[in-house]
Amino acid sequence: MDKQIFFLGAGNMAEGIIGGLLMNKVFEPYQITIYDVSEPRMDYMIEKYGVISTPDPASGLADADIMLLAVRPQDMGQIRWIKEAEKKESLLTISIVSSTLISTIAGVIGEGKIARLMPNTLIQAQHGYSALCANAACTEEDKAALEEIGNAIGQTMYVEEKLFNAWTGFATSGPLMVYKFIYGMIEGGVYSGFPLEQSKKIVYENIIGAGLTLRDTGDYPLQIVDRMATPGGVGIEQFKTLEEGNFTNLCMDAVWNAVQKAEKMAEKYKVE
Repeated sequence: MDKQIFFLGAGNMAEGIIGGLLMNKVFEPYQITIYDVSEPRMDYMIEKYGVISTPDPASGLADADIMLLAVRPQDMGQIRWIKEAEKKESLLTISIVSSTLISTIAGVIGEGKIARLMPNTLIQAQHGYSALCANAACTEEDKAALEEIGNAIGQTMYVEEKLFNAWTGFATSGPLMVYKFIYGMIEGGVYSGFPLEQSKKIVYENIIGAGLTLRDTGDYPLQIVDRMATPGGVGIEQFKTLEEGNFTNLCMDAVWNAVQKAEKMAEKYKVE
């Protein structure tokens, strides 16, 4: 991409995005400028990725075609300087700030081309969907750039902005539930007599294979469960145990509670 991108904030999520952009050759290091309140953090990013840092965020913004906003939601009030700062009229702002609406961002930094990107937490594996939405000022070229950046860390999906808080609780936090389930399966294997390393290998391949099967066939999970659950057999016994523990309802409650927490955080960090 023949553009300059400025990262305002260089925390873990910003680092993951930068790593994906460089790995997929979307940007070269000389096209990426970063600013972070922590100088050691900037030094680390320069050494690891070869990107450019600036001690003055206003100068980094002035030369940027794209600004990726990667500050904490509670710090949004501290970036009001952007509204009066020198910047390109064509600047595209991409926010990864959780629980913060485009209208709120515009109120803080000024009107313009603003989009939201909610990254997934599986950047290293290059899997998992990131959510996208953009305001009416964004052009088709802007949306193409937005998708190219999002696809560098996995896959992208446009969703209505009203679902972004739900996305945080459901999609972004979703891998945590999967990790917990995987842990339980591994421990079940160990409890059954398998060495830990063998149990881990079996479970990891089962999880990967099951996910790929569902993705590639388009089947709904219970269609495959029904095929695997031989009458009076081992699989239906396992399924019965999960049902007795109210497993499905527990998963639904976990998602719902996470979504509600995301909604509360959005209200807590609302910028007036």
